[in-house]
This record gives sequence, structure tokens and C-alpha cells, in this order.
Amino acid sequence: MIRVPQKIYLDDSPIHGLGVFAMNKIVQGEVIEEAPFLTLPIEKGKSSPLFIDYRFNFPSGHDWTHQVLVMGYGGYYNHSDDNNAYWITDTEKNTFIFIASRDILPGEEICTYYGDVNYWNDGRKNIEVK
Repeated sequence: MIRVPQKIYLDDSPIHGLGVFAMNKIVQGEVIEEAPFLTLPIEKGKSSPLFIDYRFNFPSGHDWTHQVLVMGYGGYYNHSDDNNAYWITDTEKNTFIFIASRDILPGEEICTYYGDVNYWNDGRKNIEVK
């Protein structure tokens, strides 16, 4: 069973486009969302512009096997070097689990850390890494 998230909403983000925000307080270690995904037709080691700003590696880490499009709010968590959430992958349920890395207050945007310069250089154009 995959539960529907109860403490988050989507709204305009001061960071970029839309973002995910806390409706209620979310405590450190709490699961924010568990999201299924669709596998994309991209071979490992091949370059592709397909959903380049929204795709994830599955499972997470260097030993990933698939590029996927996360459902739910997954594609709307913006990046921050000072992130308040992170994700892990559940290989049994084939889901991404977003978890609070610290307490998140109501109205606060929930951000994850996408990765280092290697992530940003993966075929993206006109991206300024700060």
C-alpha cells in the first residue's frame, strides 16, 4: 500500500516555478511522501533530453539501473544546498520515499539536494551552478 501524503501542498515557489510546501509541521525523520514512478526508455550511459529536469536515478546512488519519472509531488521538490528533506528508494515497492532531514514548519518549502556539479552538467543547458 502506498499512502497519499497528508501534510503537503503545491504552490508557487520563490526558488523556481512550483514547489512543495508543508501544510502542517513535519518532524525530522518523518516520511513526507512515498511516490511510485514510471521507468523511462533511456539506456544507462546514453544521453537523452527526455524529462531531463524531472528524472531520477533508480535505485538512488551510483549503482542505479533505470532513469525514472517520479509521480505524486516527486518532480516538484526544488533543489537546495541547505535541504530540509532527502529521498531514498524502496526496491521492493519500487517507490521513492521523501523524508524530513530536520523539522519543517507550516508554510516552509520542502527542498531536496539534487546532487553535485555532475548532476547539473548532465545535458542541461544554460544552468548556472551557484
